[in-house]
Amino acid sequence: MAELFRRFAQNPWISFQLVSASFFINLLALATSLFVIQVLNRFVSYGITTTLVTLIAGTLIAILFELAFRAVRRRLITLQNEGENSQLSEKSFFMLLQTKTAVLDRVPIGQRQEIIRGIDTLRSITSPQTIAAVLDLPFAFLFVFVLWLLSPALALISIIIMFLVVLISLVVQFSGRAVTKQLQDGNAERSALLGSAITEAETLRAFNGTAFFVKGWHKIDHLFSSLVGSIAQSRDILQARIAVLTSIQTIAIISVGALQAVNGDLSVGAMIGANILAGRALMPVSKLSQMGENFSNAKQAKIRLNEFMSLPLERSEGTALKKYNGGLEFQDLAFVYPGSSVPLFESMNLHLDPGKVTAIIGPNGSGKTTLARLLVGIIEPTRGQINVDGLVLNQMALPWWRQQISYLPQEPVFVTGTLRENISLANPEIDDTRLNEIIRMAGLRNFLDNSPDGLAMVIHEGGKHLALGIRRRIALARALATDGNLFIADEPTEGLDEEGRGAVYTLFQQLMSQGKTIVVISHDKEFLKIADYLVDLGVKPIPKVQKKQSTVNPSQSSKSNTNKKETITECRIKERMLILRVEYWHY
Repeated sequence: MAELFRRFAQNPWISFQLVSASFFINLLALATSLFVIQVLNRFVSYGITTTLVTLIAGTLIAILFELAFRAVRRRLITLQNEGENSQLSEKSFFMLLQTKTAVLDRVPIGQRQEIIRGIDTLRSITSPQTIAAVLDLPFAFLFVFVLWLLSPALALISIIIMFLVVLISLVVQFSGRAVTKQLQDGNAERSALLGSAITEAETLRAFNGTAFFVKGWHKIDHLFSSLVGSIAQSRDILQARIAVLTSIQTIAIISVGALQAVNGDLSVGAMIGANILAGRALMPVSKLSQMGENFSNAKQAKIRLNEFMSLPLERSEGTALKKYNGGLEFQDLAFVYPGSSVPLFESMNLHLDPGKVTAIIGPNGSGKTTLARLLVGIIEPTRGQINVDGLVLNQMALPWWRQQISYLPQEPVFVTGTLRENISLANPEIDDTRLNEIIRMAGLRNFLDNSPDGLAMVIHEGGKHLALGIRRRIALARALATDGNLFIADEPTEGLDEEGRGAVYTLFQQLMSQGKTIVVISHDKEFLKIADYLVDLGVKPIPKVQKKQSTVNPSQSSKSNTNKKETITECRIKERMLILRVEYWHY
């Protein structure tokens, strides 16, 4: 209800028009009651046909005007809330995408879904039907006032019944608050389990996990059904009691009115009209009373949404260099996962000039992927800082920074959309010439030529329907779309066949010849050979940073002497590719 009043206060002119329209709607609604009173008192008593025709015509005109005002009010309500609801939906979705990853990871996926669904709950209480009921509520006293003019005793009966309806509604609503909150929490768990069952169906089948999930689903669904049943029972009880009170009101109005009519204090027409007026006065009260559950749900949804809106966002503004040259430095860098007392790594110091290659090694769970995420700006260091061309990364505008880097994650995941949209995600303005070039560099050309849809192929469910090697090549093409001066690759050859690895080796040769700074996370010996620095995250807590000396074996030296234009790095990579081909054909 507070949300409705806030919106009324936010648009005072529209709110004034809404109140005015509601006043005329309820004023014109009196016509039906007055029609009944006049027909019974005048036409039935005197039988003058012209009187009946006049009453019918006047009442029909009033009904038409009432319909017109209702249409105007509905349009005004839509005008008042449509933009607000759209902005709320867009802002919530923006928050879902831009909240800091470290903070967002603490919110379970099911709870995130429930928070976003809360927008629909808020929409339900700002619907024309709900707001119309709220606006009609004060005018219930207009009908009570007219009823008071006919008979104070009958008006008092109407007021008592209205009070009892409100009281019962508040009691039911208050007793159901805890159940409503439990239902929302249970719905979040249910959604999370359902999502896992849908996305991980193959895993469940392969490892006979169906029984385990069915057991979990039975437990959650049993609780969910119990809570839904409890709320439905409360709703039915409320509706039944309101129906009983409505019937009691009719009996009381007619009984007391009949006594007054017999005593000559009230006409029969006024008695029937009074019953109609009492019913119209009770109608908006009954409607709002039955909407109490919706208002309670909306209140909880608003609380959760406000809490979600208060989460810290990624930086969208900050420093931006005219050109990033590729310089990179770690100063006393440390990272500790939230809730952990042991640092993943700490006191890491490393300075990279533009064009240098760094290889990151270490066992599983040593923090290699975490370091890549720190470089991309997805998470922030616990201590220390990352400098880019001498400036602190935490002060840089992240949208700008991610245009300066090329990032190949370990787990390639894609958005729902076409292949072209996924490749050009970080650079939507990429032209076809550059797009075809990076497709060739990533080794995707044969795959696209054999695909009936080509770049228009739709990727769904994160690309799980594609082979790992194909996903990695698409991710490589996506990384190349930005043409950044810092290339961050997390296990770039994992899951690739011989041809794919050869394409990656060739790509690294091109990147090095272009002077790109490279941070590669891999135990592939070819990357270790070309690295200028080697960082071993397996050494705890302070990683071992080793600067390698340039060495060339005899075969590379002889090859370099025959072609002075080739660099030492080119020779290493070409030699390795030749060895791999020989081993392949020998096999």
